[in-house]
Amino acid sequence: MRFSGKVLGWLLIPIGGVFALAATGLWRERPPTEVYQSFASPDHRFKIIVAEESSLLGGMLPKGPGQGADFPGLVFLVDVERDRVLKKKRIALASAVKDVDWSATNVSVRFFTEWDLPPR
Repeated sequence: MRFSGKVLGWLLIPIGGVFALAATGLWRERPPTEVYQSFASPDHRFKIIVAEESSLLGGMLPKGPGQGADFPGLVFLVDVERDRVLKKKRIALASAVKDVDWSATNVSVRFFTEWDLPPR
């Protein structure tokens, strides 16, 4: 099958628009709206958000007895003032996030990740 130049041109316009948005920084990641749990830093500048990782089936697959809280998730480090995601990590079991330790320079999500905090 051959496409004419006009058809290819019309296909390239939306693709170019997506790349332009990404290149200019207008397409940035925001924190999730459905939060499983969150942990605020002592100075309230940052927070750790744990959210369920969305899937195409949206939790429609059956689960066995005792598996209601077993789901993969995402851990986000969020700058509260700017409402912006600074770091993100996939985890196998969102309900296993129990301890978050904050210091002046970093945050540790026990057993999962440790991230440096940006300076003031």
